[in-house]
Amino acid sequence: AEVLFLDRFLSEHNVRVVPDAGAHYPAYAMATGKALLAGLDNEQIWAMYGQGTLERLTPTTLSTVDKLIAQLDVIRTGGFAYDIEEHALGSCAIGLPIGIFGTTQLAVSVVIPTERYQEQKVIIENALRLSANDFAQRIDK
Repeated sequence: AEVLFLDRFLSEHNVRVVPDAGAHYPAYAMATGKALLAGLDNEQIWAMYGQGTLERLTPTTLSTVDKLIAQLDVIRTGGFAYDIEEHALGSCAIGLPIGIFGTTQLAVSVVIPTERYQEQKVIIENALRLSANDFAQRIDK
């Protein structure tokens, strides 16, 4: 139900978004969290979040489990996970699942200020796809 950021690499840009390593966030409001949740089936999602509404951290946070499942279905078919100012205003992220290492499901994301999101989206998606594939091959060994 929550995402724990284990590590981060900081941008060289003067204006940047810095996730708190060691901080916990609701998975449904984060690109990384959605990438991880996509590894669960819909029954597990319903069991985790129930039939009610989801707590909104910003005006753009997903508000229902149905909306979350719709996004997870896209991720499950190879799509990207997105956080468009859902956990914090001024911050966007794009993520992908990597796979399972031992018993731990892993994902990767790039967090970026909203002001650069549209301009950098395709570049980030291409880099994430390459990185996620590389990471997945490394954990399979």
